[in-house]
Amino acid sequence: MTQAYRLGNGGNEIAFDTNGRQTMAGNARIYAYDWIDASAIQSSGTKPAEYTVNTNGFAVIEFADNAEKEIQFSVKVHDYADLTADMAICVGWSSPTQSANCNWLLTYLVTAVNESTEAAGTPVDDLYASSATANGLVLSPIPIPAAAFSAGDVCIHCKLERDGDDETDTLSAVAHLHGIALKCVRNCLGGAV
Repeated sequence: MTQAYRLGNGGNEIAFDTNGRQTMAGNARIYAYDWIDASAIQSSGTKPAEYTVNTNGFAVIEFADNAEKEIQFSVKVHDYADLTADMAICVGWSSPTQSANCNWLLTYLVTAVNESTEAAGTPVDDLYASSATANGLVLSPIPIPAAAFSAGDVCIHCKLERDGDDETDTLSAVAHLHGIALKCVRNCLGGAV
């Protein structure tokens, strides 16, 4: 490419060739979030959580107290995601109970094209505190380490459970799921066309 114009230092730059084609180079990394609304999540399996409407009329998935409830969903790995950086499934939820623990268990399976979607998943079990405000939104990031990813991975299959009858779950009330976000690091310059 014969450069007609270049902006940058060679390490991080935008260049235009004599035909007007633009190229970008560098280490322009940003956090990307892909949100899945509660209305787009499948509530099934052996212990399905229930769809309901909160007091403001918004659709949520309700995880009962003193019970094990679950949902399933799959998330496409973001284009140009850095597979050498940790990712997280961020659970967007609320509860009328303030500052108490909710026991979330995420089981995930990362796959590439032509890779089995029926392999055993990896569980991540953790406690996350509800908001100090009644029904306040909480984003609880459940980590997926970079070691879980290989070149060519394109999808994360997930099962999210609330173990409301576990003694560590002190919420003593419902947990309302508003949505899920996949948080990852990606190259904001994209890739070659």
